[in-house]
Amino acid sequence: MWFTIWILAASLFSLGFAFDGTNLAAKFAGNHSDDRNVNNAPGVGNFVLVNQCNRGFYYKKEWYMNGDPIKYIPARTAVRQEFMLVTRGSRNECCPDDQGGCNANCGVTFKISDSNSIVDGNHLNLEYAIRDGKPWYDISFVNCAKNIAYRSGDASNCPSWHDGIKIDGQRGFNCEGGAECKPNEMCIYDKRGAYYVDYPVQKWGLGEPVHICPTYQMELYYRLCTNQPEL
Repeated sequence: MWFTIWILAASLFSLGFAFDGTNLAAKFAGNHSDDRNVNNAPGVGNFVLVNQCNRGFYYKKEWYMNGDPIKYIPARTAVRQEFMLVTRGSRNECCPDDQGGCNANCGVTFKISDSNSIVDGNHLNLEYAIRDGKPWYDISFVNCAKNIAYRSGDASNCPSWHDGIKIDGQRGFNCEGGAECKPNEMCIYDKRGAYYVDYPVQKWGLGEPVHICPTYQMELYYRLCTNQPEL
């Protein structure tokens, strides 16, 4: 009996480890209706991780209770993956949000690391969630910023912070100007920049730095090292 309980506990731990936190874009998107036909829609666009740096990084894709193995993206290359439109197994499962709602999309987080392991305190989060057919996206330093104080923090430990990070949409699509942290910038602003804390409204009185694109039928570019030429 105790062996069975131990196996169950280990299984639950492994599930929790696969997705160890709230996707902040999904949290902010709120209780928007889920399009029940969204999985069958043609022309689903792409998340594109663009490494403009002269060095490589490791990354891990995670979503609700799931995750891919850690992979490597070499210098001056890009990884293109189709948007995940539904990221939980059943519509009876709940992904809570700020409004107390329950949604079918808990969002997708790409964890970026300088090493071949994802260790809390050392990884950058690049996030998106699809709601009402639109990508909501953000940059999060919540797991790597240090010395957090009121409206301040040190993100120098975060991958690519020294070299700049930016999210922008495919040309011709209005993605609200994108999200950006310029090289060596403490990008803490009202409704722009990056997450340094998980609840900036409650903790700092600042609007959440989440942006929206008009449709998932496009590409969204997550750029590392914006101080280097685009690919």
